[in-house]
Amino acid sequence: MKFRSAAALASAGLIALAVPSAAFAAPLTGSLGSAGQAPEYELPTSGKHDGDNSAGCSVDWHAATNYALDAAATADLDVFVSPEFGSAGYLRTDKWSAPTGMYWRTVAATDRQIDDFTLTVTLPAGYTYDKDDVSIKAAEDPWFGNSMQTKRWATGLGPDKFDVSDPVTDDDGTATFTITAVDGSLPTDSHFVIEYFGEGSPDTDLITGSQHLTGTAVPVEGEGPFCSDSIISGSLDKLFGSLGSLSAS
Repeated sequence: MKFRSAAALASAGLIALAVPSAAFAAPLTGSLGSAGQAPEYELPTSGKHDGDNSAGCSVDWHAATNYALDAAATADLDVFVSPEFGSAGYLRTDKWSAPTGMYWRTVAATDRQIDDFTLTVTLPAGYTYDKDDVSIKAAEDPWFGNSMQTKRWATGLGPDKFDVSDPVTDDDGTATFTITAVDGSLPTDSHFVIEYFGEGSPDTDLITGSQHLTGTAVPVEGEGPFCSDSIISGSLDKLFGSLGSLSAS
């Protein structure tokens, strides 16, 4: 599910319905989980995919890409969040090789404030990672505007906005960084860019980097609620298939 404004939904010709509160007297069961909670997201292994798994006010964004270390391997994974898919924000994973290792990059933006923000970045095994090798672009850095060619997310967020954890290595050798906001929230219409470096040269054909951004979306002033305990907002394609969509008015 995607969180979108009522105006955006109306312009897209989507149906807006208020769900009676009685319908939520007891938690939903089965594959839907509780109200405002989407099914768990399973990361695909290839192809281009929408990574927005948000439900109600709960933000659940995924982005991933892979890189071929062997010319015979096929690297075509492209999972991202974008207005291209109807999302109220953006999340992308970039990657490029270096003589001594591999770079990965978070490119993120949001139309709405996101409270309780957490970003987990999982990078491939075979490399050595260190928090000192994580670089957050300055708030005023023009890279984002030049790359995205948009002024939609005008507020840049720099190094003083984020806390970055030491990397945690899993049993399979992958490493995970956890990024949080120092005050807990991303502001409305903001963006940020973070780069990571891993030194090494793994003996494998294909490597993958992925990201998972979570939090609670807050409606912008004057638009009214777009999600609540008794109203589900956004496209229901991920939950109900072809049944359409519901939104707060």
